[in-house]
Amino acid sequence: MLMTVLRSELAVKQSKDFVRTFKKMKDYILGNQNLIGQCEVMQLSMQTTENTTEISRLRIDIGSVEKQMSDVIEQLGDVVTKSELAEMMNSFVNDEDNQNTMIGG
Repeated sequence: MLMTVLRSELAVKQSKDFVRTFKKMKDYILGNQNLIGQCEVMQLSMQTTENTTEISRLRIDIGSVEKQMSDVIEQLGDVVTKSELAEMMNSFVNDEDNQNTMIGG
């Protein structure tokens, strides 16, 4: 565009240099497409490795939490429920004993 507007020797030279520069850029990009793709593949590979490591850590953490929960559930099995406590209390004191206790006391 510069060449067509100014029509000077310098404008023609700069315009030709401009076109040559863009042609070199195009040739560079076409010649290095494999490298550009390899860089992206390398980044994906690194991210995949990081993700795999993080997943392994999470699995270990989940295993630890599952073990803790298993221990808590096992300990809860030893806890007496309210209904079991009520049954135990009823077995210690029946209605007749309750009446005798009140009369004697």
